[in-house]
Amino acid sequence: METRLARRLKIGRKAVLRIDKNSQQSFSLAKGNSLKVDMFDISVLGVGIRTKYFLPKGLIVHLEINGVLFGLAKPMKVKGEIRHCEQIDTYIYKCGVKFLNISKGHKDSISQLIATHERRTVPRLKLPE
Repeated sequence: METRLARRLKIGRKAVLRIDKNSQQSFSLAKGNSLKVDMFDISVLGVGIRTKYFLPKGLIVHLEINGVLFGLAKPMKVKGEIRHCEQIDTYIYKCGVKFLNISKGHKDSISQLIATHERRTVPRLKLPE
């Protein structure tokens, strides 16, 4: 049973994740402070990502998401907080990121994409003749 507060859309896209400067004092990656992650779903409240690194709960991150999918000319840049992170395979972690500063415009773009996708995937009922 789905208990999330916002509709989500399965999405197979890449994003760039950077560790917030204030968080770098307590956490850093082996290779710099940015990495590419795979997004697997998105809502107006946050995004699900897969990464090869464990990211601790509470870590503040910045995501840069290609805006083309959302009808935007520029990348979507949002600040987020890691809400959970669990290992699902060798060197693969599944994490949830809660958006902290998403603009109304970006929320609207995500909502519109989800609504458009839902309209396309709703099965058409055959009415008896």
